[in-house]
Amino acid sequence: MIEKRNDVLQYDKRVMHRYVTEGQITQKELEKHLADLPDLSEECEDIADSIYGDLQSKDAPR
Repeated sequence: MIEKRNDVLQYDKRVMHRYVTEGQITQKELEKHLADLPDLSEECEDIADSIYGDLQSKDAPR
């Protein structure tokens, strides 16, 4: 029997699929965790222009 993990790493995006596959967490537990996460999109800063520049300008390559 696989022992269930009770730490935050079980929901790390890089290992979630493996933990579900190995039975360390259930798909239902994962879905509940993801549904319970707060929506922080309004607190994010759009950094695309600072990285890629103004892609709408006339000088941008097409």
